[in-house]
Amino acid sequence: MLTNGVNIYFRVLADSRQVATCTFISAVLIWPVLWLTQLAGRTMLQDDYASTLWWLMHHSNDEGRRTLVLAHYIDDSGGDQRAHLAVMGGPVFAREGFLSLEREWTHTLAFHDVEPPVHMKDFARPHGRLANLTNEERRGLLHDLVCIINRRKAYGLTVAVDSASFRGIFPHKDFKKAFGPTPLAFLWCMVLNYGIVKERKEQVTRIAYFLSNSPVNIQMHDCYDFFRFYEPHMGMELTGSIGFDSPKWVSALQAADMVAWANRKKQLDEPFNNGFEPLELLTPNPPLGFERLQRKPIIHFHYPVHNASTKRLTEILGTPTHRKGKRESLFKLIAGVQHD
Repeated sequence: MLTNGVNIYFRVLADSRQVATCTFISAVLIWPVLWLTQLAGRTMLQDDYASTLWWLMHHSNDEGRRTLVLAHYIDDSGGDQRAHLAVMGGPVFAREGFLSLEREWTHTLAFHDVEPPVHMKDFARPHGRLANLTNEERRGLLHDLVCIINRRKAYGLTVAVDSASFRGIFPHKDFKKAFGPTPLAFLWCMVLNYGIVKERKEQVTRIAYFLSNSPVNIQMHDCYDFFRFYEPHMGMELTGSIGFDSPKWVSALQAADMVAWANRKKQLDEPFNNGFEPLELLTPNPPLGFERLQRKPIIHFHYPVHNASTKRLTEILGTPTHRKGKRESLFKLIAGVQHD
């Protein structure tokens, strides 16, 4: 199922590169010259930062590559202790799609008179930064942002972990600083992406990961090290670099926040209303009426982790240990590699 959807993406990739930009550009042209000058300066800085990020992740800006490198931009929704469902994931981009999104995102926020960055918590009423937006204004803003995400992404991928079930298997008293629901979800993202890229190895050379900064960055890196250690034993090394940054500087991470939030909402069977309707287009099987508005197929995969899979993982993980009062990397211990 995963690879069938991705096949569609690669067939339409060439066409999607020629799709016209959103109609808001015609409106921007009549704005004051001073505003345009300020926006152009801000966009140039954003372009430079985005290009630098891509080079750091893939060590190349070669536009003539015959094969693609991809990057999965990831954020979480419901990852705190109070939420019973944690969702981790976001959009996957090739280089051209990522750089286009970074430019178009800035223009779209400016057109709607919204200061970046945008986080879903900003829409919370009555105290959110964007709480003053009417339902219609919210709907218009989110529609344009969702349009950019779906047009520029290769595909989307999210993973959901039931936090209560996770804690029943991984007791908080033993694993609170070593492993949690969101790192487990990230580990599954790498497993699923590996399968997708392996099926398309003639077109894709590797996939990298870029995550929003969080208090569990170390746990995320542990998962990454764990997966990279075992990857050679699976026949191919397809996982690229890993990086962390603030959504303030990376629009793709703001997009990842929207994708994770929308898929958590859908799995909880909550309605998309009050201006949030466009976000359902970031989930699998969106309403047909909405999907017809898109210029290319909507490809998103959402995987709920089952208890049986988590229980099998406990047989590998065991209990975290410490040495001389210092935290040991859980996954490096498993792999037989010690921290210095």
